Amino acid sequence: MKAWDNLVGLVIRPPRAEYTVDALGDEVFALGVDVYRREDKVITNKRGMALECSRFFKADSGKLRPCIIYLHGNCGCRLDALDMLEYMLPLGCDVFCFDFAGSGLSEGEHVSLGWHEKDDLACVVDYLRSEVGVTTIGLWGRSMGAATALLYAVDDPTVAGMVLDSPFSDLPSLMIELAKSYKSSIPTPLIKLALSAVRRSVKKKCKFDIKQVSPAKAAASCFVPALFAHGSSDTFIPPVHSEKVLEAYQGEKNRITFDGDHNSARPSFLYDSAFIFFKNVLYRGDASEATNLVSPPRSYQSSARGGGGDSSLDVTPLVAPPVRIVPERDEVVAGGEEEEEDIGKSGEGFEGGEMLSEEEEAELAEAMRLSLQTYFETEAKTEKAKAQVSAEKRREEWLGSGEKKEGDVAQRLDFSHP
Repeated sequence: MKAWDNLVGLVIRPPRAEYTVDALGDEVFALGVDVYRREDKVITNKRGMALECSRFFKADSGKLRPCIIYLHGNCGCRLDALDMLEYMLPLGCDVFCFDFAGSGLSEGEHVSLGWHEKDDLACVVDYLRSEVGVTTIGLWGRSMGAATALLYAVDDPTVAGMVLDSPFSDLPSLMIELAKSYKSSIPTPLIKLALSAVRRSVKKKCKFDIKQVSPAKAAASCFVPALFAHGSSDTFIPPVHSEKVLEAYQGEKNRITFDGDHNSARPSFLYDSAFIFFKNVLYRGDASEATNLVSPPRSYQSSARGGGGDSSLDVTPLVAPPVRIVPERDEVVAGGEEEEEDIGKSGEGFEGGEMLSEEEEAELAEAMRLSLQTYFETEAKTEKAKAQVSAEKRREEWLGSGEKKEGDVAQRLDFSHP
């Protein structure tokens, strides 16, 4: 049925981020008084698709360093990692970002909300360990990227730590909630049955089962230190999803709640907290390196408004950042074992005619499609705006008004290509 085809198409083929390599900025650039480089690389995944990648690293350092891998959302691309560079590079580590297969400039036609993406990540990690020779690896995932990190970390406990921004608990539950949010009159049992049609179609087209995309289930087998983050006004993936993942998570964990929605610019205190978190986990085996990093790159004076008041972020090696875990007041409960069991009972097929008229079935599919489309259109606009930010503007933001007054530094760091 065409209505279901349209819905499935939106799940596995959301708006694709479009950008040019120029949007990544210069290959040589500066943060403060330090010079950094960007090196682009193409890695082939296990399905034979080319992944477009970039590594940012300090230009004059020949020693091996830790690396933070940024994992973008389903409508995102590697440009999203640029927001974290000014915070993470001063940590003394590399930053690596790439377009998942089916995203950005990489090959591939579809995304899988974490299922195939975890294998893309495995190829990237293998490259960094075997060819670059990084010391430790941290992961920073947002939305689909956070789900990918969780699914991957189950099989790689050597990951030093993860920042998980807005993970969903499991894909079927999220789709049920999205359909209900757009058209609340649809009975939940019918939505659950409808998911079997989506499930069957996705299996056929993309070779993965939406029921298996369950970060909450993966969390029960994860022991990597993790810092969770979620916007308090997120209506696409409500905060209750990360609550569920957090509850199941078996490793060291902390959580930050901040003002904002799914696509909001992340506040500076989140980046500062991530700086401290990664400092603690990436340098656990090298106390001498950790003690040289005494504070985040920017002074942190403001309170974590969404985190329940003032939060002192003292930099103490080997201690997780003391950010409060704040219970959400949202009464919506993410779908759990009951929903998962019901979806499983529906089997491989969904004969909509047995319970719904063709008109009702089309209405249900359209409601689910529109709930996704509304969100994707907003995220696509955000990605387009990022692609249009000029390299010149980014330089000005990174240098800051204070450093630009230092003529000798500005002259020496002219951002010219090698």
